[in-house]
Amino acid sequence: MIDLENLCPRGHVTPRAVRRIWDLYEDRVGVYNDDGVVVAVDGSRAFAASESLPPGIRLLTGRGRDGADRALLRVADIGWAKRCYERVIVASGDHVFAPSVREWQAAGVKVELVAGCGTVARVLTDTGVPIHRLMAN
Repeated sequence: MIDLENLCPRGHVTPRAVRRIWDLYEDRVGVYNDDGVVVAVDGSRAFAASESLPPGIRLLTGRGRDGADRALLRVADIGWAKRCYERVIVASGDHVFAPSVREWQAAGVKVELVAGCGTVARVLTDTGVPIHRLMAN
């Protein structure tokens, strides 16, 4: 689950920024053929994202404050994730994901976080899940 705006420096979703973030993500976290990668972005930034992400990536759009976050959370299914994947990766530092992270942990799903160069909400760091940093603060 990738909150693209949260990973891009200062939230600027440009083709160049998306390509850089994707390269860093692949290098530091890894992306494999059977991964269920879902990326979300505000609808106004969807074109920049879609033209810069590799083929086969599911791109969701949201609208308004936390729209991309809400789009990702709408497709999050704990049971399905537990049956199909060995881990769930939340690529965002936004606090809105904390309740889901705790729910997944309680269900026995291994969860990891990926952060860009920004801050990670304390409520997320308090979950104790590993955090991968794409860039230095």
